[in-house]
Amino acid sequence: MNDEFAPAKARFLALVQEIDPDVTVVIPERSTQDAFRISLTRGPNRRFLTISEDDMLDLVEDEKAVGKMHATLRREIAQL
Repeated sequence: MNDEFAPAKARFLALVQEIDPDVTVVIPERSTQDAFRISLTRGPNRRFLTISEDDMLDLVEDEKAVGKMHATLRREIAQL
């Protein structure tokens, strides 16, 4: 995670762990078409989220974006 997105990826991981520490997160090293396709897994269940580069970067500085992402993650994790 030695890139400009490292702090955002760390923040994303922290949000997921705060919601459910049993969820495994896989974030690709690089974005594809300006977005990250992120895998959330708990047991045999897996969901994918597509998060734009801008939304990832906003997690570092914008608390409103963090709140919105937290709500999205709660919804997605509840479906695992």
